[in-house]
Amino acid sequence: MIVEILANMAILLIGNYLYLIKHSSRVISTLMSFWKNMLQDSLLLSIQGVLLINYAVVFSGGRYDFRFLLLVIIVEYYDFQVGLIGTLLFSIIRFAWGGTAHAWFILFYCLVTLFLLYFVKKNIKNRISKLIEILLLDFISFALFVALSVLTFGMPKPLLSIYMSLFLANLIMILVLFKFVQDVRRAQEVANIDFLTHLYNRRTLYSNANQLFTEKVNYWFTMMDIDFFKTYNDVFGHEIGDQILEEVARTLTSYESSKIYFYRLGGDEFAGIIVSDEFNDAYNKLEEVRVAVSKVSVNGQLNSESIEHVTASLGMVFVDKSLNFKEALTLADKALYEAKGLGRNHIFVKESKTKI
Repeated sequence: MIVEILANMAILLIGNYLYLIKHSSRVISTLMSFWKNMLQDSLLLSIQGVLLINYAVVFSGGRYDFRFLLLVIIVEYYDFQVGLIGTLLFSIIRFAWGGTAHAWFILFYCLVTLFLLYFVKKNIKNRISKLIEILLLDFISFALFVALSVLTFGMPKPLLSIYMSLFLANLIMILVLFKFVQDVRRAQEVANIDFLTHLYNRRTLYSNANQLFTEKVNYWFTMMDIDFFKTYNDVFGHEIGDQILEEVARTLTSYESSKIYFYRLGGDEFAGIIVSDEFNDAYNKLEEVRVAVSKVSVNGQLNSESIEHVTASLGMVFVDKSLNFKEALTLADKALYEAKGLGRNHIFVKESKTKI
């Protein structure tokens, strides 16, 4: 029994690791990425479910494993559609192990529990700590499993020791998984997110650009500089300069959506991706951003004068399959300097190989 329990714990730990690695950085929302992620995540869940079944503790004709904890992990980290597909897959595959009555029981239990846990999570979201939330969902999942098992098959006294062993091992597993997920996500944040502005960094930008190139998705790319930023640093000090960067980043973040993404490249240089074929659509969105940035102010003062307005210059270029990202960077950078040449606080559009 100990070997099977350890095997179940290893399966869940490896499954979580693969999930975290796969989702280690931002993925731009496209139709292809949506279906690709849904398929891959559903298969990952179904494989975990099948492995848990294969390494189940067999006792008195019944099979006992950590699928009740897998359901908690599904609800905590996966979208509902993915969770439902993955749960259906490994529940249906359970019929291959025989014991039709048990198979129908597991299918019923998994679906009822999945819907219940998603409902509970929705209603307690942000009201309690993440660890307490996971423990609560886990208790509900396990209690429902035991209750339905007793009502359906009865519970001979020897089974009580199995349930207790599973639950105690499950509590240990939750603490290990929680610490593991926290550590991995902290490392991913350091690798992918800019410490000062909390925007995604250059590494993520290149990853997203590669994704769009692979999926043959057209987009508009922009580079942005804060006007006179060096002067602000020299006159008001680097602390005020950092405040300006933080406020500008906060403004950019407020305009992010499923189609607009911003990044900090370094210094006062930012970049953006707008997933759209339409010039007017992309330009108007960037114009809104430019106007919003021009309203940024900070509390730094020198001789009773505040920094009431910060402006930015932007260069934009259309990127399709005929233009690689290195070329897009070069063109957008040239467009940025054209915008500065117009007197700053402007957007300049640079024509690429594709006619705008």
